[in-house]
Amino acid sequence: PIVCKLYVGQRVVVAFNIACGFCEYCQRQEYAVCDTIYSSKLQEKLHQQKKVTLFGHSCLKSAGLGGQAEYIRVPFADINCLPIPNDVPDDKALYLSDIIPTAFHGCHIGNVKEGSIVAIWSLGPIGLLQARWCQILGAKRIIGIDYVPKRLKIAHQSLQIETINVKECDTMKTLLEMVPGGADCSLQAVDFNYSKSLLYKDERSLQSTADVDILTEIIACTRKCGTISIIGDYNNVINHIPIRLIMEKNLRIIGGQSHTQKYWPTCLHKVLSGEIDPTFIITHSFNINHLSNYYEQLIDEETLKCFIQVQN
Repeated sequence: PIVCKLYVGQRVVVAFNIACGFCEYCQRQEYAVCDTIYSSKLQEKLHQQKKVTLFGHSCLKSAGLGGQAEYIRVPFADINCLPIPNDVPDDKALYLSDIIPTAFHGCHIGNVKEGSIVAIWSLGPIGLLQARWCQILGAKRIIGIDYVPKRLKIAHQSLQIETINVKECDTMKTLLEMVPGGADCSLQAVDFNYSKSLLYKDERSLQSTADVDILTEIIACTRKCGTISIIGDYNNVINHIPIRLIMEKNLRIIGGQSHTQKYWPTCLHKVLSGEIDPTFIITHSFNINHLSNYYEQLIDEETLKCFIQVQN
């Protein structure tokens, strides 16, 4: 389609998920499940229908569209590009493409509101930004759960939230001592690659399941009639879910990718006001010409978020 709302040379941020803007899902602002954009044939074969199409993922989600390049083609640019005001620097604007709206999405579907007690599993970039969104939304208490010293330090120093180091204590016991009955809202931002028990490590090594350890822990640590938000990346089936406990506790479990384009007005407003400043999660900054030299470093758990500059 002809691009009508943008001009050549305009400074924009591109959504990580691709939408058309006119299908029935997009008309309901359910942009993460757009039904028009080409998704992979493998995905359709596995799930019997189209799912989300993302930049820079595997053949399951990306349809071959990568994002780490000097130039990219953006389908349906009018809906997938956010014009950025000149007074917003690149290192703040960039994260409107994904982690700022994704963190907000996790809080939104997780029912975080004024007075909520929130527990966040994983203090990576999204988990830390979720904590900041919880503060903006009026949460009474925010407890971050992780084991990486640098992440825990940033949570303390930059956000002043309570934390649990999973390597130093029993997470479930400690959290339930801190919050008898459990958290109102439990936000899961953990990558599916993280397992606790030997059973799940063995099953995952055989690719028979994704990790359920953390999900089981979250279910146990959420109060009756509480809400669990899942935005961590699961690419497989999950075995051993305690479904009876979910039913008996009347838990609401909801997950999914961010409807990025829907959240952009709110997110940009908070960046402009200074309430959201993502620069506190940037641990590395370098030019795209040197990107290949940094891939191994990106695996380091102490690395949070990288800012990659495409200009010379």
